[in-house]
Amino acid sequence: MKTISLDLRTRIMDAVDKHDATQQQVADRFAVSLGFVKKLVRQRKLLGSIKNLHHRAGRKRIVSPEQETLIRGYLKEHPGATLKEIRDAFALPCSLVAVFFTLRRMGFSYKKNPSAPPSRPLPESKSNARRGTRKASSGTPSGSSSSTNRASRRK
Repeated sequence: MKTISLDLRTRIMDAVDKHDATQQQVADRFAVSLGFVKKLVRQRKLLGSIKNLHHRAGRKRIVSPEQETLIRGYLKEHPGATLKEIRDAFALPCSLVAVFFTLRRMGFSYKKNPSAPPSRPLPESKSNARRGTRKASSGTPSGSSSSTNRASRRK
């Protein structure tokens, strides 16, 4: 839906202020919905403005800018803090995923220290092990299985 221009909004409110027509008649005259006219009247009463409110749309952030500043300082002091420790330190009423996305938006990558030694060494293959070859089995001929072998069928 396109945003209705401020000029048209002003003309609609001027027509409403004249009180010579109902809100429905004003809506019909300017080809907008009655709900839009009512919204403009309510918005002007509450906010004192009839400008569009796209900048206020969307979900509100749980972590405020002030808390982000505090988190930044906390992470300088505790660089290895887990998401749960960060959430608990600031009593954030959100999930660990929300803390993760907040850190990512702030420019932090949540990665454990890559210089730490691995927890256990990886197993190595034996030098005399065969590489990718299979020994042919002597039980069934190639291209058949025991279920298709006539000799093994029950009568």
